[in-house]
Amino acid sequence: MVQVFPFKAIRPEASLAEKVAELPYDVVNSQEAAAFAQGNPYSYFHIDRSEIDLPGIDPYDPQVYQKAAENLASFQEAGWLIQETAPAYYLYELTMAGRSQTGLVACTSIDDYVAGKIKKHEFTRPEKEIDRINHILACDANTSPIFLSYRQPAAVKEAIDAWQAEHAPIYDFVSYHEVQHRVWLIDDPALVASFAQQFQAVDALYIADGHHRTESAVKVGLQKRADGQNSQESDRFLAILFPENELAIWEYNRVLRVPVPETFLSRQPSILRFKKLQRRNQRNVVRFICT
Repeated sequence: MVQVFPFKAIRPEASLAEKVAELPYDVVNSQEAAAFAQGNPYSYFHIDRSEIDLPGIDPYDPQVYQKAAENLASFQEAGWLIQETAPAYYLYELTMAGRSQTGLVACTSIDDYVAGKIKKHEFTRPEKEIDRINHILACDANTSPIFLSYRQPAAVKEAIDAWQAEHAPIYDFVSYHEVQHRVWLIDDPALVASFAQQFQAVDALYIADGHHRTESAVKVGLQKRADGQNSQESDRFLAILFPENELAIWEYNRVLRVPVPETFLSRQPSILRFKKLQRRNQRNVVRFICT
């Protein structure tokens, strides 16, 4: 079994959701993030790529992480981001070209990751881990969710479908790449409590995107635990769980523009090193923050 937990999300005020939502931080560079956020004070890039507010600075400078924390606080003070008063789950539906997938937004367990119940398929780079570790520590929050997949039990599917049919979404807008975003708040105490039981039928979760975010959140949690400074929140990290049968998995190919020696075909295969590259999710996301 795996564990899922409701949480008191910090999320966009409904009328600003479309303006806050941005592409994932790791699919744009600093210049691209600045261009997307130009003229938009609500852009989430002010938090996730806060170097855009410090022109000319190294994106890994300590001031960048401090600026992210300051911007997160100012978004809350201005009422652009609001926090739930009680733990809840969310449903996040993405629709592109007529095909939809609906994920459960929840917190998952660092212990499940350590135990191998949250499975990875990539190695991570230390410099990218350090970046997210510094961001988490400065903001005291998980500011970007992990994209997880799972084999969905019938009872979970039925509960999700019923909730979508019987309740209006709190967000509904179209943004980058003509993707429609719809989000539902699940605040019914009985249903919130039932998800923990229903996920006992799920053997594992699988990281589809966010290996560095996962590794960073887990390392922060474990270090806080070792220092005796952990909390219920630091023992968990933010994720969106999409059922595997709703995902479309496409090939991801890259072309290497390098000179090819005449002896290429006669060389031993051992000189060639290929790494399977994960397809990046280019869609923007509504931000839920687990603090």
